[in-house]
Amino acid sequence: TTADVFTALRTVLSVERARTGTTDITARKLLRMFTIEAADGLGLADSTGSIAIGKRADIILIRQDPNLLPVGDPFETLVYNGR
Repeated sequence: TTADVFTALRTVLSVERARTGTTDITARKLLRMFTIEAADGLGLADSTGSIAIGKRADIILIRQDPNLLPVGDPFETLVYNGR
């Protein structure tokens, strides 16, 4: 298998919404949990987890695709349609 963060995001979002029966967790909250909050939980927030001067960073390229044209919330678009 391959590490596909977008599939992981969609899975977590779907499972959490099914488990709780609510939409309290949003795509924006989930992206924050997968980035800065994960780095903070691992004690790495000073060096990674967000884009800032002096922090390490990975870059992902996202192909411009008609499915990624923001219709409403760009975070929802990225989580639901990113590949």
